[in-house]
Amino acid sequence: MLVLGTGAGFVMQPSLLAAQNSVDQRELGIATSTALLSRALGNTIGIPIFGGILNAGLDGSRSPAAFADALPMVFLAAVPVGIASIAITWRLRDRPLREEVVLAGVSAP
Repeated sequence: MLVLGTGAGFVMQPSLLAAQNSVDQRELGIATSTALLSRALGNTIGIPIFGGILNAGLDGSRSPAAFADALPMVFLAAVPVGIASIAITWRLRDRPLREEVVLAGVSAP
């Protein structure tokens, strides 16, 4: 859980910052809400899918080791998702962060 939480923490904020940095200032709210909606939809769809894979691996067994035996299939099913995520990130353009914020035609550092 520590590794999962640390990895998710390192990914969530930079991905939101990249989405915000890729749009004009007037579209900042749209980019933020779209990124957060996509994250929520990914959780909403991904958790039941991987939970179903876990439940299918249990086969109704009540043995203490059944969970440990079914868990590797969940990770194997997650490998293509991880590979697809990496492939998508390679296609992102590298953009420098904004140096200043422009509000209503007024420039501020």
